[in-house]
Amino acid sequence: MLVVALKMEVFNSRKWMYCGAVLIIPTAALFKSLIEWAVPLYLVAILLVFLDPYFKELRSQQASANRYIIVILSSGLVAGIISNVFPQAHAWLVSGWFLFFVAYGWPIATKIDRNNGS
Repeated sequence: MLVVALKMEVFNSRKWMYCGAVLIIPTAALFKSLIEWAVPLYLVAILLVFLDPYFKELRSQQASANRYIIVILSSGLVAGIISNVFPQAHAWLVSGWFLFFVAYGWPIATKIDRNNGS
């Protein structure tokens, strides 16, 4: 008798980098004071979070993905606005937010690596 085991596709690092880029690009535009680009990029990022199959897969496999997405988008928006209002704090805000982005996503990235057997 032939038994076929269905295996759920693992969320690989390429998909993780895509999701990270979708979340980081609007904030990077805001940090560069490209407000006319940042607003549509935030809207596209929000649409992709809800409609893109990679984000759906991420949310289904990682319990903390929803919180991560909300925290990264909202903190990036706040840091970008503060950076534009107080330009003397720009370098500290950019460095601090990108460090926060990496540190906050690290646990999810290590779970993805463990699931992939790396």
